[in-house]
Order: sequence, then C-alpha cells, then structure tokens
Amino acid sequence: SFYRNPAFTLANAVPGLFAAEGKMWAKQRKIFSPAFSNKNVSAMVPVINERSKALANKLAGMGIVSDACKWFKYFTSDVICETSLGIKFRYIENAEADSNDEHVILLKLLQARFGESI
Repeated sequence: SFYRNPAFTLANAVPGLFAAEGKMWAKQRKIFSPAFSNKNVSAMVPVINERSKALANKLAGMGIVSDACKWFKYFTSDVICETSLGIKFRYIENAEADSNDEHVILLKLLQARFGESI
C-alpha cells in the first residue's frame, strides 16, 4: 500500500493523478498509462538528452544561477512541448525573450497545435 502524506492531498485541491485515490486514481492511471509505456518513454530519451545539454550549456555560460527553478521550468516545458505536441519552442535558448510571457506561450502553443488564430 502506498503512503500518501495528508499534506500533499490537502495541497492539491483538485485531485489529479498524483493526489487522486481509489476509482478516480484508477481511471486517471488508465488514461495516462499508454503515454508512459517503455516504447514511448524510450522515444523521449533523445529529446530529454538534447534539452539537458542545452540547459547545461546555458547554465555554464551564466556563472552563478540565481533562479534555478526558472531554468528547470523552461527545461520541463521544452521536453513536454516537444515530446507530447511535437513543437520545439526552445524556451531555454529564448529565456530572456518577451515571448516567454506565460500567456503568450500558451496562445502560441494552442495556435501551433491547432493551426488556428486565437
């Protein structure tokens, strides 16, 4: 049996995959399982490796990093966008650009994915 810290459940008011329990967890797990099959995860490895190298190069050129969370957010966004949507936004390389405003990013993502003007 898996122990879930009660504080974790309280912190997630909307029970997602990580906070859901019982039938809700089983339903969500069934939906997400195919995305995390060995075949699909293996296909993600080249993207994860490439984005890891880009992040390492960016951070190496910066000296002292004052906001590591920001850079890991960009790394995660790069990996998710490329592996799940096939879109290469390159947040790491464009971190200081105005296009990294989260609202602009979301609109661009939707436009790129659905090919419509929003």
